[in-house]
Amino acid sequence: MHGSVSQDRIEEWYAPTKIAKVLQCLVRRHLGRTLSVYVAEDGMLYLDKIIEGCDTTRSKPGNQEANQNELHPDDGEVHPPSPSPTTDPNDGWRSLIIVVPVRLGVESLNPVYVETIQEFFRLPQSIGILGGRPKKSFYFVGYQDESMLYLDPHFVHASVRPDREFSPESYHCQVPLKMPIVSIDPTLAFCFYCHDRKDFETLAAHLASSSRREKVIHVAVTRPSYLPPLDDRDDDDDEQDDCVPDAMADLDIADDILIL
Repeated sequence: MHGSVSQDRIEEWYAPTKIAKVLQCLVRRHLGRTLSVYVAEDGMLYLDKIIEGCDTTRSKPGNQEANQNELHPDDGEVHPPSPSPTTDPNDGWRSLIIVVPVRLGVESLNPVYVETIQEFFRLPQSIGILGGRPKKSFYFVGYQDESMLYLDPHFVHASVRPDREFSPESYHCQVPLKMPIVSIDPTLAFCFYCHDRKDFETLAAHLASSSRREKVIHVAVTRPSYLPPLDDRDDDDDEQDDCVPDAMADLDIADDILIL
């Protein structure tokens, strides 16, 4: 779908960043009312951008000043926004998928990041890692000792007819495999899912307070003004489909189906 617009050939390697952007566009187009995808291309989580995409109450009168006060507390520290204790923590808040593409080495994974990778897998918000080996795409779902557990989608399945009833399970592999952590490609993407606002608060607080020397994900209140603006837009924008390539927008995809 994306390749038809970007002129990528079928056999070309799709880097995690490009896949993350395609996922972001698909979610925005089909599930944008209840789910937001944030792609941290520079390894930075900017709280103001995440809130912009998740908090559906920000456009209501009287909420802008309160949100700014949450982002800029007097103590100067980075604090995730906290909902009012009298409200549902997920009221007016879209669920969130955070994808953080990184490169942890030049030609191979730098071993100093092994413990960092294992630590991310232990977080309850972790939903895995997009990555693989050179020229092979895998989905890493966990680790055991010094090995990564992964799913390999490259199995031949019988073709399906989209216009007829079929099982989505035919798109997913059922058997997990494993490989040494140090053998994975250094280009990968950490993925997290925050079901509600409390999940996001917990994840942001953990990442912001991490004292690990090999820190690969950073949290900031807002994007510095000297950097160019992100190529992103609010999910409530009436022109949100502009993020979707024309060839993708023309596809007849059911709004209630998203196969990952």
